[in-house]
Amino acid sequence: MASISHRLSIHFSPSNPSTKPTETTSTLVLTSPTGLFVDMRIPLPLPSPSATLHPLPPDMWAFAGCTYRDAPVANGSWACAWSHAIDTLHAPGAPRPKDEGTMFPLLKNRTREVGAMENPDTGRVEEYEEMWEDEELVDVGDGIECAVARWWTGEGWDGEREMKDRLGLVVRVGKWAQGIVRDGEGVWVERWEWADGGWRAVWRGGSGDGKVGVVDVIKLEERGVVEGRDWIVAERIAIE
Repeated sequence: MASISHRLSIHFSPSNPSTKPTETTSTLVLTSPTGLFVDMRIPLPLPSPSATLHPLPPDMWAFAGCTYRDAPVANGSWACAWSHAIDTLHAPGAPRPKDEGTMFPLLKNRTREVGAMENPDTGRVEEYEEMWEDEELVDVGDGIECAVARWWTGEGWDGEREMKDRLGLVVRVGKWAQGIVRDGEGVWVERWEWADGGWRAVWRGGSGDGKVGVVDVIKLEERGVVEGRDWIVAERIAIE
């Protein structure tokens, strides 16, 4: 099943008594049933919704790739790893960031995640603890639970060995849609929300005047060209 996950807090080096949980971003992860995801971490406060294209802030982090999940163990927890096929903080060809953790289910759609990943403030891999809350999926009127489209050049999708320099992924789950594209040295990200009968841009921008074109991409049924890129629909699932 597709998921909509909002982060409530993050705590790097939780065993250090001088540190504490914080949340300085609007972090939203959209994940498809097959594990393809887009994770956007936008610095707070969010700008007012508009058609403005923003430059990419140095403290913003967005990445996309594949989720790998192990079967739950006796206590109900499960291990996860997330590949970073596209990453706004890491240039193509750079080593992929380590991003793996163990998920512990809590009450009321909340999950505690512990593991190790790169701290964007220090550039070092550190232990962390995150608290997440899953949002219930709603039908915006078109009956679509999840839609995923991919763009790449070269020999197919590769989220395993290295980040590619011409690659894009758009994931829509319910009323949310996010996309990220890296095209050479340029990278662009977008987040949209369905509100008041239409798609509203929450945040979009990147390095230059380009854009992802998320709203046009999620309308595709099989394949189509958006912003000069040939997108292929990988998943399109109706609400049951």
